[in-house]
Amino acid sequence: MKYSLFIDKNTRHRRHVPEYITQFFYGQLDFIVACTLLASCTIGLERPATYILGLVQTCKSELLGRDAAREVVSYSTMHPPAFINPNAILCVVGRVHVSNK
Repeated sequence: MKYSLFIDKNTRHRRHVPEYITQFFYGQLDFIVACTLLASCTIGLERPATYILGLVQTCKSELLGRDAAREVVSYSTMHPPAFINPNAILCVVGRVHVSNK
């Protein structure tokens, strides 16, 4: 699947003002989960709320910033799973396993 997130261009520079850009990622959607959080003053939640999250494994950096709609892209390893907002998912993409080149 292909998804997009807003990434701070200045993450490595603590003193710079955050500047957000859209970054495309590719990965595998493993699960979709519903998570209910109870009301909590600590996190500023006045009443219980349910959130839908997608657990994804993102392909490692060979694909970072590349668009599979415009060029052939490949990857060999995946990052550990992480949760994202399923609304960030843009489309489904196919995979073809290719043996060692």
